[in-house]
Amino acid sequence: MKNKWYLALFRRTRTSLENSYELFNLIYRLILPAFYKVTSGCSNLKNRSTIMEKRRFIIEFGKTQDHSIDYLLGILEDARITTLQAIANIPTAEIDWQFQEGWNTIGALLAHITAIEHYFRIEFVEGRKLTDEENNQWLPGMEMGPYLPQLIKKQPTDAYIIELKESRRMLMEALQKITFTNFVKRIEDYDPVTGCNLAWALYHMVEDEIYHRGQISIIRKLYKSHHSNPNFKVVDF
Repeated sequence: MKNKWYLALFRRTRTSLENSYELFNLIYRLILPAFYKVTSGCSNLKNRSTIMEKRRFIIEFGKTQDHSIDYLLGILEDARITTLQAIANIPTAEIDWQFQEGWNTIGALLAHITAIEHYFRIEFVEGRKLTDEENNQWLPGMEMGPYLPQLIKKQPTDAYIIELKESRRMLMEALQKITFTNFVKRIEDYDPVTGCNLAWALYHMVEDEIYHRGQISIIRKLYKSHHSNPNFKVVDF
């Protein structure tokens, strides 16, 4: 910074000039080096699965055979990006933390979201039953409950993000073949009178993800409260 510019900016009084100079020195010596240290590593973020996803705040139309499909795909995309934003950089200890025995962990809920997406793709989009191998792979995540110990994996957030992105990739690939007829065709499931259709099933899948994201938010708040106050308790929760 040029002295001429500096003096012109802070020439009101000697005191203010001296104080401003001290502030400038503080910024120069402490804050700027830290800033450059952080930003110098930004070029490496592209290789991390935890790179911050950006919401687009628009839904594009004309990408599929019908606008109703475009609309639901836009909802799928935005819901998933918001989930990824919500879990970015959660430490492993928090991922596997249980408020009390029997409670879901953040990791278990993420495994559930992934498993449900595979289930809905196979059952409703591909129109087939899970193979024995697929059932064994996804049943713990779908059911949770008695399978909860299997879902406490001590794996980092990045691993869950990779799984979420892969399940979404496979779903979107399967949906490329969907026509509007497929989208609204009656499926014998959920209700014996009306059945359901793929449009509702995919909406329900998004609804489930958003519901569990809310649970993740609650667990994160409980985790922070518990670790800031070890005596923290929730009565009759």
